[in-house]
Amino acid sequence: MNRFQFFFVLAGVLPLLSCSDSDEPKPSAAVRLSSITSDDYSGDNQYFVYDESGRITQWRDEYSDGEFTADYSYPSESEIKVVSVYSSEYTTRTFSETIRLENGRAVRSDGTWEVVTSDGWGDINKTYRLEYGYDDSSHLVSIFHSEVYGIGDNISESAWDKPWEWTDYLTWEDGNLKSFQEAQGAQYTKYITEYSYSQEKAEQAVIYPLVIFNYHIPLQMQGVFGQNPVNLIESSVRADRNGNEAISQSYDYTIKENRITEYWCTKSYGTPAPIQYFVGYKNRNPED
Repeated sequence: MNRFQFFFVLAGVLPLLSCSDSDEPKPSAAVRLSSITSDDYSGDNQYFVYDESGRITQWRDEYSDGEFTADYSYPSESEIKVVSVYSSEYTTRTFSETIRLENGRAVRSDGTWEVVTSDGWGDINKTYRLEYGYDDSSHLVSIFHSEVYGIGDNISESAWDKPWEWTDYLTWEDGNLKSFQEAQGAQYTKYITEYSYSQEKAEQAVIYPLVIFNYHIPLQMQGVFGQNPVNLIESSVRADRNGNEAISQSYDYTIKENRITEYWCTKSYGTPAPIQYFVGYKNRNPED
């Protein structure tokens, strides 16, 4: 997970296939992930807050030059509302999104995207819709995007007659996400991220493939976007349609009692040395 990826993902999807009640994601019965922190200047620090049912309610991701925050609420069993803000010295990005659920799994999102820059030249206001498609194993396999310029009364009456539309695709193998194909607004694939996996597993994977927005990651962890990879991610390589590498990351883990207690992330950009992260947990019972 990293800042750079955030700017490349907005999503929507093909029709959802059938989903049984047994597919409904449930919070971990043992512990909750509470923090992922690093002492490295190039790293980031994440913090997670949950309600009594184990559902994520707040998430914060701090960088040296900016911060993501997200607040999650649950108006009904079939709806999640998220307000996420990314702020830095020069830019503020605000996402307000409502996620529709069927049997606990996301089927559609309706949201707005506002960007405010310090000089005003990069300001953006958009309204978007995302639709999520799954296979018979409850793996997310497609994300259909549609968006128009403007928010609320600022959207023209004819805007949704011809929205900007595109589809991203995900390929799975042996229970693991193998590739994510991003169109980024085009009618063809612009970037492909390929993942490799270790043979190791853990109670909480900690590192998840980023296929939508950063603030969706805590929901991915809880199964809102279907089944997650079975094994731990060992590496990810993002390349353009011609095979030119854009970003690569690799991971090494320390696992104790089936939990990741720390890991190292090596990136193809920024700090050349591995960045060490420490993983914190908290018992579900607040009195423990």
